[in-house]
Amino acid sequence: MRGRIGVGSLWWAATMAVASFACVEAPRGTDAPDGPDAQVDPPIRTLTEQELVDMMVGAGIFCSRGIDTRRNIDRITDAVRQGQTFTMIALEDVPDDWFGFTSFGIGGGGAWQDVIDRYEAQGFEPDPARPTPEQILGEYIGRQFTVTFQAEAGGATVGALLTAARLGIPIIDGGPSGRCLPEVQMSPFNLNSGITRAPFAGVTRYGDVFIFPTVYDDSRTEDLTRSLAVASGGGVRVAANALSGAELKENLIPAFLSQCIRLGRAAREAVEAGSDPVQAVVEAGGGFVLFKGTVTRSESRGERGFGWTDAYLAGIGEYEGSEYHIYNKNENMVAWRDGELNAAAPDIIAAVDPATGWAMRGGEAVIGSFRVGEELTVIGFPAAALWRTPQAIEALGPRHFGFDIDFVPIEELHGQSP
Repeated sequence: MRGRIGVGSLWWAATMAVASFACVEAPRGTDAPDGPDAQVDPPIRTLTEQELVDMMVGAGIFCSRGIDTRRNIDRITDAVRQGQTFTMIALEDVPDDWFGFTSFGIGGGGAWQDVIDRYEAQGFEPDPARPTPEQILGEYIGRQFTVTFQAEAGGATVGALLTAARLGIPIIDGGPSGRCLPEVQMSPFNLNSGITRAPFAGVTRYGDVFIFPTVYDDSRTEDLTRSLAVASGGGVRVAANALSGAELKENLIPAFLSQCIRLGRAAREAVEAGSDPVQAVVEAGGGFVLFKGTVTRSESRGERGFGWTDAYLAGIGEYEGSEYHIYNKNENMVAWRDGELNAAAPDIIAAVDPATGWAMRGGEAVIGSFRVGEELTVIGFPAAALWRTPQAIEALGPRHFGFDIDFVPIEELHGQSP
């Protein structure tokens, strides 16, 4: 376990030469001769375009909020047609001495509008040659990255895939979250193993470069990166969790990307067969149908880099006469049916399109908002075991968001086994 280390310091590197951040492709294995000491390449497979498309659908569902699934699909398929190759390695096959990282965006609602207006008035265009966060981090720690992994579901998944393809390294079939999370400190590395995200590096949307060699803890990481995002028009990219394969295997959910593929494939095949895609997704993910209804209200605000929404749905069909309430902080965190707890984080609450099984598109007001008048089916999935620890529930359960409610596993609330 890594202990907490001294108060973080900000190391600005804006004057560093971009050329010094050249990223070296890490080897996928060795060509050592046969013999008792020969090293064997771990199995790595190439993802098909259909698997990637299905993965985007499943990752959108697990995102636990509105997401533009079609845009993510287009980003991936465009990359495939431009000749990019996407490879994946099972978590258990990652060698202990490989070195990985993750990257993610910090944003949300409530960014400084005067900053956005000022740069728009100046006609600012980011320098396309500016270094990427992983280039900065790799240069700083003096290590080659052999593998990467997605920080969370949704857009972070397509971002991780594109980064892996650009670097020529595989993505791990696993992930730390199994969903999307609103706050940086909500990480099993931090909560279960005491591993902070530092050292981490980042780039703002305006090209500012930063490195934090240390932080006190990941609540401090959240505060620092969120403040940079708010001051940068809502956009900061970060590379973090530079860890060995051995450490990654202790802190990632195995086969998470394969699970995303299964959900996406289930939805697609159900639509093709003329059957219910939502039921197919629920069965593929071991989940539950929680509610069916139409959005009647979506009360949202953006502040300090987050979006807060209280959404209300009026029941339809067998749910007619009931009201559903979802509390969302960037993502869906707590839900009630007729005032009674129906589901809560760390379990996953997803609102999906009943015609396709895809995650809802979401409103335009702030991240996590809903569209009034939209018909949705709310489904839920149990969180992975690493999110059922006492410390993880304390950090992500209803009490963290100010509700005087204990977390109850979704399978207990609904009287079924996942």
